[in-house]
Order: sequence, then C-alpha cells, then structure tokens
Amino acid sequence: MAGFNFADEYRSAGLNPGPDIISRRQSPFDRLRQEMKPLRAVDVTRLYFGLPLPGGSEWFRQPFAADDPSFSMVDNEREVAVLASCLLSASFDDGNVAAALAVLTTSAGGQRSPKAKPVLIEDARLAILRMSAARRPGPIPVSTRIGVSAKSKVPELTTAFQTGPDWVKTVALTNQISEEAMSGDKALASQVQAVLGPLARHISILEEELSLLSWFLGARSRVLNRSFNDMDPSLMYPSDNPRVAWSRSRRNMTGCKRVGQLVVEASARACCQLSGRSSSMR
Repeated sequence: MAGFNFADEYRSAGLNPGPDIISRRQSPFDRLRQEMKPLRAVDVTRLYFGLPLPGGSEWFRQPFAADDPSFSMVDNEREVAVLASCLLSASFDDGNVAAALAVLTTSAGGQRSPKAKPVLIEDARLAILRMSAARRPGPIPVSTRIGVSAKSKVPELTTAFQTGPDWVKTVALTNQISEEAMSGDKALASQVQAVLGPLARHISILEEELSLLSWFLGARSRVLNRSFNDMDPSLMYPSDNPRVAWSRSRRNMTGCKRVGQLVVEASARACCQLSGRSSSMR
C-alpha cells in the first residue's frame, strides 16, 4: 500500500507539524485505510465535515494515540479533518465508491462546507464518474446452445428381461431410470441457467438505457412516472442555489423539451470530463 504524502496535506491546511509527527501518522493511517468499509466511510466523512459521531470517535483516536500519545481530538478539529480527508482521498484511489458517495451526499450540493481540503468534494465527483465508467459491464457473451442428454442405458437393461422376470434386474432398471432422470434435469437446469443469467443482465441494461432515453428524449422519468414539468427543480439542477438555476433556465425554457435538452447537455459534459476532453456546450 503506497504511503500518503501528509506533509503536503498538512501544509495545504495551514498546519506545520514536525517530521516526527508526520512519520507517526503513516502506520495508523494504513490500518484505518484497510478498514474503510461503507459504514466506516460515512463516519470518516462526518469527521471531514466536523459533524458529531453517534457512536463516538475512539476507533479513530486510538490508532493514532497508540503511535503518538500526544494525539488528541479535543481542540484538534482541523488536523482530524485533514486526516479524514486523506483517508477519503486514498479510498477514492482504492475504488471505494461508498466513500465518494458519502462525501457528495454530506456536502448537500455545496451547502455544507468541510473543515479542510474543500477540493475533495470535486475529487469525489470525478472519482464517481471514473469508477462508474470502469465498472460498466462490456458485452456479455450469451450462448443459446443447449445440448441433449447422454444416451440412456435403459434399453440395454431391458434386454435382460427377455429370459423372464427378475426382481434384482427390475430394481437395477428402476434405479437407472431414476438416476438418468435426475442427472438429465440437473444438466438441463445448468445449461438453461447459463443462458438465462446473461440474458437477464442484458435486459437489466436495456431497462436502464430506456430510462435514460426517457429522460433525454421524452423529458419524463419512467421510474417516477412524472414529467419534468411536474418535478421539484432541485431534483434536476445540481446547483448551489436550485431556485436561482430554475429561474435562470425558465427564461429560455419551452416546456419539457428545454429540460430534456439541459439533461442531455449535462450528460455530454460529464462524458467529456470523463474522457479528459474539454467541451463547449452551447
């Protein structure tokens, strides 16, 4: 696990601890980084924004205090926020989408400010764009070929009855029929599942694409079954001041088509940012 450059992070936050303090932060930081599950990411995000922790902060204080007895969370809110921002930033690099979502959700569209490193909010947004594109599944191969069952041995066993009844052979024949029926069902179920699994995934992707097309072209949400004109503006405009954005857009809006155009433009801007290209939206 690569080390984190605490010197730059502390300096950007206006803090200037000695090299001994910085070196003592690395080991507990690495341990906490490995524990960044979704619920832990929410707690770290609370520290980053200076919000209270319902379950207490001993889990955060203890690792740092073990390496540095002088570490305290009393009147030390800024350093705690710096360490929390470092953990969150490292989690973005680790592909922890829950950490990025926690930061964006807690920022409330820019209405809540963190205690340090505000640029991390934009980093979280870009991290989600990057991870969502990377995790988007590619073409899924679908096999529609289902094989036939193996040749039955029952006809061979039935020839034994030509000489007359035999209870031992009757039992053997019955068992063979039962085993072949069960193995045939298992083989068929396995092959059908191999076909239905990818097909179900394809259907899920098509449903998602239909919802996107409904937003882009139809100016309507299929999930909410409502037109854009019937929705609260804050649902559609990720602005620090939704009412201002709504008022500004209404000047040139002509019904649902204008809103749909805005959604298309926002999607195009996101795609351009994701590919590293700049785009001028008109």
